[in-house]
Amino acid sequence: MSVGSFSRASRQSTFGPYVHNGHTWFHVLESAFAEVYKRDLTGKIGSQKYQLVRDGSYVIGEDNVDLGLIVGDFIPTDESAVADIRSTPVQLSSEVISEVLRAGIARTAFQRFSSLL
Repeated sequence: MSVGSFSRASRQSTFGPYVHNGHTWFHVLESAFAEVYKRDLTGKIGSQKYQLVRDGSYVIGEDNVDLGLIVGDFIPTDESAVADIRSTPVQLSSEVISEVLRAGIARTAFQRFSSLL
């Protein structure tokens, strides 16, 4: 086995499994969530979970994910340069989410493979 040969590992779907030389290095990503933490006006921190993957399939489809955040959540209140966009929703692109998840799966499979070399 070599690190170079792992590049030929097969992947049956977006979320796995990764199989190389008859061995499964990563099964299937069954579920994935994004969790957003936000401080309310009283200073209390709350969180909201957004399911991205359920039973190995996208829940979000091709839509962008609205995380319940606005630009103003990231910018100081006295910043006048963004006053006109302060209430604009912050969304994650489904393409970016997909790439992040796929990269994590591939990295995990490769690390498991290379740890045996």
